[in-house]
Amino acid sequence: MLPFFAALLLSAQALAMPIDDAKTRSWNGHFPKGAFHEATDDFVSAWYSKGLEALDEPVLKDRIGRRHTTWRFLWLRTWGAPVAVRVEQDAKGWSVTWKQSDGQGGYEPGKLTSAGTRRLTPKEIETMRARFAAARLTELPTQDPAMGLDGAQWVMEGIVDGNYHLVDRWSPEEGDAYRAACWTLLGFTPLGTTPTY
Repeated sequence: MLPFFAALLLSAQALAMPIDDAKTRSWNGHFPKGAFHEATDDFVSAWYSKGLEALDEPVLKDRIGRRHTTWRFLWLRTWGAPVAVRVEQDAKGWSVTWKQSDGQGGYEPGKLTSAGTRRLTPKEIETMRARFAAARLTELPTQDPAMGLDGAQWVMEGIVDGNYHLVDRWSPEEGDAYRAACWTLLGFTPLGTTPTY
């Protein structure tokens, strides 16, 4: 299986959405129908959804319309174990939940092997907000023309003020604000983060 091959078909045109109509919620994957490039939408949605299912993660698009803030980073490294880190806000503050499976992000995701949840400290919340603001997550286009074969998909989903946001990048470079935002969430967990592509 060569999952990154299909990604080469992606157009250089970046896609931006929030997506909030009932039609997108009828799709049975983890992602709204049409979230990715037309030529690869079904393939990419199925690939990423498979990883999220292996990690026993909720379907965030089902929360569209709710006044509930959630961000989730899905890290699919070609040769590394799939990882999901989710931060959620409630009346008591923010919590972080992390999960990892024993497969490979570019192939079979395997089974859930590690999971945990804890509350974020005020300092961690401040850092997260600053990094998210610097990355301007809700303004980023869904996709970017940069792509490759080996590496990692850095996928961030969010529900903010009832709206769904999705950003998908291939191996963002050191110093990139989006990478820093994702890396901040990884830093809240005890999971190993090598290789770091």
